[in-house]
Amino acid sequence: MKEVNHQVKVIHSEYEDTPVHVATVTSPRISVADSLEYAWERTQNGIDAQYWAEADKQSGIQVMGDTRKYRSTAVGDYCEINNELWRVDHVGFIKITGNDDHDH
Repeated sequence: MKEVNHQVKVIHSEYEDTPVHVATVTSPRISVADSLEYAWERTQNGIDAQYWAEADKQSGIQVMGDTRKYRSTAVGDYCEINNELWRVDHVGFIKITGNDDHDH
């Protein structure tokens, strides 16, 4: 089976004045949904997940700046994969179409 590596751009915009591309995560997961979840997991700060704190030690995460300045990816932020934009929702992600109103 051919290996799939999705590139997921993580864009913080819920609490920022303008959208900020904070990281690009290379996901080894096959499906788009699993790749979005993988990128979300790796851009969290917390007790159980210290991915941002250790992002420079992980392969597959290209951080766009200093991780100490970044918060966890949250509801209302965006991920871009395969030239499609997805908004982080309370559970999962919502695909953004040309008719949707968004800040990105």
